[in-house]
Amino acid sequence: MTPASRGVASRRREERESQGARPRRQAALLPIGALARESGVAIDTIRYYEKIGLLPPPPRSAGGQRLYPPAVAARLGFIRRARALGFSLEDIRGLLRLADGDPAPCAEVAARAGRQRAAIRARIAALQAMEAALERLLASCAAGETGPCPLIEALYGENDPIGADVAGREDEAGEVSGPAGRKIRAGRRRG
Repeated sequence: MTPASRGVASRRREERESQGARPRRQAALLPIGALARESGVAIDTIRYYEKIGLLPPPPRSAGGQRLYPPAVAARLGFIRRARALGFSLEDIRGLLRLADGDPAPCAEVAARAGRQRAAIRARIAALQAMEAALERLLASCAAGETGPCPLIEALYGENDPIGADVAGREDEAGEVSGPAGRKIRAGRRRG
């Protein structure tokens, strides 16, 4: 085991101890405000993560105040960094399950990260298509023509230089499958 992986294993062990059996020497418990400051995660977000099971329910004081073991700050850092890499909360739940194992199966973690990288690349391609469409629309506006604005007309679908790959397709429920297959609530044309 490398020194770096020993550090991770130690943090995991501390976190497991804080979730279940108490260690011999009790570390200071953090109220939710202190945990939020230490982790850089908003109080409402901490409560939400607890509600959906990404964080274990903390012990409470006699007055009902949540008191978190310090290891929860490390778990929140894990979640925050995974979110920054674009992982969904469900993906993070799976990564946390893997991280809670000792040792974490690196091949499975790498496979999940590879799927995330592919999703990011698809979003980048969709954003590049959107940028190209906007570039074409801005070029038509830059011509300085009088009369109806070509950009507004394109958004209404007249003289459509945008293309279905950017604009998406609307289904019966009024939702549009936009770039990267994301569902977008479609607005109705008023007129």
